[in-house]
Amino acid sequence: MPQDTILVFQMGKVGSKTVINSLEQALPGATIHHLHFLHELDNIEKHIRKSWFFSEAQMEHLAHCREIRKQIEDMPSEQRWKVITLVRDPVAKMISAFFYNIDLNKAKSSYRLLRKRKVIRDLVRQFLETVDINDGAGWFDHQLQPVFGLDVFTEPFPAKRGYHIYNTDKADILLLKLEQLNQCAGEAFHTFLGSENFTLTNVNKAQDASYATIYKKFKENLNLAPELLDQIYSARLPKKFYSEQEIEAFRRKWGKA
Repeated sequence: MPQDTILVFQMGKVGSKTVINSLEQALPGATIHHLHFLHELDNIEKHIRKSWFFSEAQMEHLAHCREIRKQIEDMPSEQRWKVITLVRDPVAKMISAFFYNIDLNKAKSSYRLLRKRKVIRDLVRQFLETVDINDGAGWFDHQLQPVFGLDVFTEPFPAKRGYHIYNTDKADILLLKLEQLNQCAGEAFHTFLGSENFTLTNVNKAQDASYATIYKKFKENLNLAPELLDQIYSARLPKKFYSEQEIEAFRRKWGKA
């Protein structure tokens, strides 16, 4: 693998677009691959083809995944991959996935709807009824570990620093915590890539004014039950990557009295 090739390999909805955009600005000559899957690709394809979100774009992504997986398998032993992955507050990730999956066209078509609390209440109700309590730990088990030989749950992670670099037989892997990107990105990417001029360039995912307003109001009105917060924040991923203080702050944010 060429030294100027970087693989951003992560679960969905963890803020990778900001990292990719920043890498493109800092390393204009680099080749950056962005993937979600590298293992059990045939099973993933079968699942996608049966789902409502099937699209040609998904098939193109899987074709790219297969291409990179073959490169990994054929790579000479003396070469190594540079891999970047991320974690995010599980509730924030669930909200991002929820808004990605639902159809907001009707809500966005009339800005007057934003004045009606019923729209927001309906979205919150729908979220609570359909939310998939998935912190992403399984992605590390079923995607990262089988391909690159790293079990992040048996390795140390400095929660206060916000990033860690792992070394396996096949790769150097930078794991970043999304919530601390602004504080740790410069140091992390200098250490990992030797980049002297890395600047974090945030990507505004909700440029549409009405969408941004709905998203903001939704988060302001979300109030999760203590029992649900217990279930979410006692899971492996948040306990591994976030301090007790960070978890308590998340609980206060999403469990407003």
